[in-house]
Parts: sequence; C-alpha cells; structure tokens
Amino acid sequence: MAETIKCTECGANLKVAAMPTPGKRIRCPKCGEPFVPQAKEKEEEEEEREEVETRPAVRAGRSRLRDEDEEVEKSPRKVRGRSKGPVEFDGTAGDFFTMYLLFMLLTIITAGLAFPWTSTMLEKWKTEHTLIEGRRLSYNGTGMQLLGLFIVMYFFIIITLGIYMFWAIPKYFKYIAEHTYFADERRRR
Repeated sequence: MAETIKCTECGANLKVAAMPTPGKRIRCPKCGEPFVPQAKEKEEEEEEREEVETRPAVRAGRSRLRDEDEEVEKSPRKVRGRSKGPVEFDGTAGDFFTMYLLFMLLTIITAGLAFPWTSTMLEKWKTEHTLIEGRRLSYNGTGMQLLGLFIVMYFFIIITLGIYMFWAIPKYFKYIAEHTYFADERRRR
C-alpha cells in the first residue's frame, strides 16, 4: 500500500510505494530541496481526506476532487536561489561592503555626528533591496529628521541614566517603519 509523506520544506504531500529508510534524506520532486521524510499520522490523513471531499467542484474539465499537489505548485517557493517565499532580498555582498565601508568611515571621521545620515543610508540600502510579494520597498526618511529624533532620545537617555533606552529604541524602529513604503506608491512625508 502506498505511504504518504510530507515535504518539510514546501509542505507537498508525496505518495511513495514504501517508506524510505529512517533518517535517509530524499529530494522533493516539487521544490527540489532535500529533506528527511516523516510519515503522516492517520488523523492528519483523515482530516485531509474529509477536507478534499467537502471542497466544491472545480471548473468543468477537471475532476470534482482537487489534486493536493495543485496548491503546492501555486506556492511562491521555487528552486535553487530563486524566490523562497513572499519576502525576498536581492542585495549583494559587494554592494553591502561598499556601502558599509562608507557608513563606518563617515561615522568614525565625524565622531558619530554623521550617524543619523549614515543610518539613513543603510536603511535605504536595505529597503531598496527588499521585495514583498514582488513589490520593492523604499525608504524616505532623512538624516536631518533622524538627527532631531536622536537629539531628543540622547537627552532623555542621559537624564534617566539609560532607562529611556527602552522607549528610544522602539521609537527609532517606529520612525523607520513609518518611512518605509512600497516604491510604486511614491509616498512623500
């Protein structure tokens, strides 16, 4: 009797003639990633069977019951270095090295005074190399805005002997989030 195993990488349900040797890695035919198979539990199989049986009929020309693997093929996971999910990052080490070297030099040479501008530069680089469901992010914060925020944060951190740090860091992250948007929206602040 055929056994059903589930790919731990993409979640595809695979039918095999016999269960592979315990601990042996096999390659998923759907996503191409190696994984150690685990047999599906009987309860899980029964739940899936009930779910499939209660689904409405699919368009004409297809069977009434939907193939389990059809959903897996529509997932954003792809093989060998391409998209693995809804969030992608396409920055390279060379780009990062150049940008980070400039970041460090400016921060050190100015004794930290350029930090708002260099952190803005770093944030722009990160967001401009990030895609969410195929849409590129962008960042419109400025060093001058961050300078004002940092002056206030440093003032309260010094007065409270560091306790304000617990409010300052989330405030900084909130500022970044408020100035991050999808590049195709062209939002200005």
